[in-house]
Amino acid sequence: MRTRHGITFGGLILSGGAGVYLGAALIGAIAVVAGAIHDPRTLIDVPALMLLGAGAGAIVARATRDAIKPRLQHRYRRGMLTGAIILPLALGIGQLDHLAVSHTATQWAGGVVLLSGVAGIVTYYRWRKRRTLNERAAHRTHRALAPYAPSPR
Repeated sequence: MRTRHGITFGGLILSGGAGVYLGAALIGAIAVVAGAIHDPRTLIDVPALMLLGAGAGAIVARATRDAIKPRLQHRYRRGMLTGAIILPLALGIGQLDHLAVSHTATQWAGGVVLLSGVAGIVTYYRWRKRRTLNERAAHRTHRALAPYAPSPR
């Protein structure tokens, strides 16, 4: 299968999923704060979700070590910290139904999550296209200057 600018279907799907995940974390953070103000007992699950998120972050850090910044320092620490923070927030979006008086807030939350997914896809597309075009330009420049380079003796 030929790709344009190195953009793959799998990359688009994964970037859209990451955008949806971050959008759900944003709305979930609002729901967790509102739930804590409304009923503090809703925070009982947060420590267990943080442990689950830390484990998921370590798994994602291991799975993406070749594809995303192979020489990243403290990869597992960053992955575990990110997972421990974001997973409880992303799952906190489930509290929104219990807090909202009308379904308008739920509809807005769904819209924000979907727009976050689209933003993730657009960001991936632009990044990948810019990277590929820069690599091609560097290759063309190197190839054009090669005949003029002094020969090693």
